Amino acid sequence: MLWRWLAAVLAVTFVAAGVSACGGGSTATVTTTVTSAATTSSSTASTASRAATSTAAAVPQSFSGDGSENLGTITVPESSTLTWSCATCGSGNFIINNDTSDSSQIAVNALDQTSGLTVIDAGTYHDVSINTEGQNWSISITSGNSTQTPSTPAPVTTTTTTASAPQSFSGDGSENLGTITVPESSTLTWSCATCGSGNFIINNDTSDSSQIAVNALDQTSGLTVIDAGTYHDVSINTEGQNWSISITSGNSTQTPSTPAPATHTTTTTPSPAGALVAVNSYWHDVGAGNYAGAYAVLVPGAISLTQAQFVASEQQAGIQSVQFDGQVGYASGSSATVDVSSLVTKSRQNGCQAWTGSYQMTYENSAWMIQRANLVSRLCAG
Repeated sequence: MLWRWLAAVLAVTFVAAGVSACGGGSTATVTTTVTSAATTSSSTASTASRAATSTAAAVPQSFSGDGSENLGTITVPESSTLTWSCATCGSGNFIINNDTSDSSQIAVNALDQTSGLTVIDAGTYHDVSINTEGQNWSISITSGNSTQTPSTPAPVTTTTTTASAPQSFSGDGSENLGTITVPESSTLTWSCATCGSGNFIINNDTSDSSQIAVNALDQTSGLTVIDAGTYHDVSINTEGQNWSISITSGNSTQTPSTPAPATHTTTTTPSPAGALVAVNSYWHDVGAGNYAGAYAVLVPGAISLTQAQFVASEQQAGIQSVQFDGQVGYASGSSATVDVSSLVTKSRQNGCQAWTGSYQMTYENSAWMIQRANLVSRLCAG
């Protein structure tokens, strides 16, 4: 189990804004409790039924299956809309990856969502893989792009009104944008140059009629179509800096140009609290079964496993729940420590374990990351 291995390997450095030159401790505290009924994925993916046609642009390509599978090579003759559905993914991940050497990437990395839509460029996508614990999922690729979510088709209407003015937002790190009203079906484009080794997530209130389906990992820009409506409590979750978002009426079949970043005052030292947020994010992702997200919090090379090996190790461990509470200890420059106040994990492989110790953190590429974990475990009392 990798997070146990991290007890001997992970480390963290971190820089804190407002920390005196002599180095001061910070007592910022984050507490999270995550429970996930994670199950071990079978090493052999279940057989999927699929019927794909790419010879005619007008004919959709369809795929369906259970759990993680590899769909091989998919050819998309023109800019198209990819829609997906997974009724059992409401408490887990649904991720579509393709070969990183391809000219375009399929930007689907959804957490706790049962359906979604994204626009993909024309091209050939190699080694297309589905990573999920969900069952009975389906994917459809149709020429052009759709302004409607797959589950709620709406009649086409003709309008002569002037398109709404674009809405733009920009910032650093996690922020809450409040309520955003979208008067008509629109295209949301985003850019985050420093998110190439982390997450960029946009969430809104789950009670809203539509959701903004942006949950990107190791990507610096993206595009999605959103329905007309009012989106409440819209929040950006990222360690990335100098991100920007633009919402424009209608939708685009082209890869968006990078929105112009806003001008920001350069900060020479990061907040010490960010180191605690990074560790909290790591354990939240482990507890939620988002092992790829957890892996992204680790300093590259901090462990000897690839992302795929890490994910397989965590799935084998069968994490069932995580409770983490910590606080920032020492902080100076681009280094910091996060002390574990309480950490309890439950898994099928090792049962209930209580952990003590600390994390060494480092601030790299505008984000706090785990460099080393100095942890000791014991069986839970009672």
